[in-house]
Amino acid sequence: MDYKGKGLRKCFNCLNGYVQRHLTHSFHLRPAIRYLKTKKQLNLVGAEIGTLRALNAVSIMQNLDIKHLYLIDPYILYDDGINEYQNRSKDLEIAQRRMKPFKNKVTFVVKKSEEALDDVPDSLDFVYIDGNHSYEFVKKDIENYYPKIKPGGIIGGHDFRADCEGLCRAVLEFGDKNNLELNGFPMDWWYEKTK
Repeated sequence: MDYKGKGLRKCFNCLNGYVQRHLTHSFHLRPAIRYLKTKKQLNLVGAEIGTLRALNAVSIMQNLDIKHLYLIDPYILYDDGINEYQNRSKDLEIAQRRMKPFKNKVTFVVKKSEEALDDVPDSLDFVYIDGNHSYEFVKKDIENYYPKIKPGGIIGGHDFRADCEGLCRAVLEFGDKNNLELNGFPMDWWYEKTK
């Protein structure tokens, strides 16, 4: 299936309208994390790609039974066409301060996600992607981290919406290629690994 251009935008028009009418941009508990919470699993080991100021990481720690969480973010300047991040050293300081209550259960990996693969163990329960939203980066993140997830675990992320065309295309292409069922909405997406 072709996920480029007008077809993808048309596909997400109704979703985007729903989000605009009913939701704000940020959630205290994002849908993918809410789904993990319903599974009631203990001692989860996971990773978040794109930590920024750790608002979602705090929510993960407060809502899930986390044994360890790897926070992957290079904290460098970039513009992915959706977000422009400029004061990254301040973002890291804020994130570290917010995560202080969980310091024994958290590891900051200040690297690009493709460089952090060896810093993160295999058999993860989840990987949450909210880094660079450009097609090539999302595609690489999914392809690189999906093998690290154990059966029954999930890979997912944020900003599955009409104005993130590259991100949506990467997510949909991966699901089609691997015959996976897309879960989520609004704003979040995830795939559950069956084998």
